[in-house]
Amino acid sequence: MNETEQNSDNSPWVANWPLFLRIMKFGDGDFLQTIIETKDGHPVGFIIFRDMLNKSTQIELKRIAVNEKGKGYGKEALLLSQRLAFEIYKTKKLYLHTKIENIRAQNIYKHVGFIAETPDPCTSFYLDETDYEMMTQSKHRGLY
Repeated sequence: MNETEQNSDNSPWVANWPLFLRIMKFGDGDFLQTIIETKDGHPVGFIIFRDMLNKSTQIELKRIAVNEKGKGYGKEALLLSQRLAFEIYKTKKLYLHTKIENIRAQNIYKHVGFIAETPDPCTSFYLDETDYEMMTQSKHRGLY
């Protein structure tokens, strides 16, 4: 995880947690840290969720970082994150924040269905359970 945060493509956009803090977060029930792997088990990044103690109401996608850009791993991880949040944890809202300069991430978030939050449409995104349900129904009908 530290290597992924320090990757030159990721370091401008994600904070680098020191090892002691990462270890503390593994023991903190409000956080869920998971590795993004390819189908053959090769790690390519990670996701950190926050608000897990309040997961029935909302979950924050605190951090996503992928080392191998342009291969669809981040997009697929975001879609799986939505399924986890809404279908497994039954949350009402999944939300995230990004830096205003991170246009690449903002475009991916919009592409997978996240909605830009106003009055800050560049840095805050969300997806609620109703929007997720409509989006998944559209996909099943071939409309999305």
